[in-house]
Amino acid sequence: MQDVTFYSPALARQMPYRVFFPTNLPPTEKLPVVYLLHGGGGDYRSWSNDSDVSLYALKGLILVMPDGDESYFMNEVESPREKYEDYITKDLLNAV
Repeated sequence: MQDVTFYSPALARQMPYRVFFPTNLPPTEKLPVVYLLHGGGGDYRSWSNDSDVSLYALKGLILVMPDGDESYFMNEVESPREKYEDYITKDLLNAV
């Protein structure tokens, strides 16, 4: 498990995410990535703190859990600086 912070141009700020890597990560093999979005009132730690989701990393999956604040992971119309959909679909994918 590793917590990562990166700059999101869509949100114009640093954003955290948590990632689980398989224990035996082959250096040249491509592995599937699963993005787990938390629910309302949660954050990027919710999946790992409230479930045993880390067991899926043992099966060869990379798990990425981004923080979405209270955004529903959508771009806001009334607040153009709150582009959470762009943050997930562009910035986070590029960072990972």
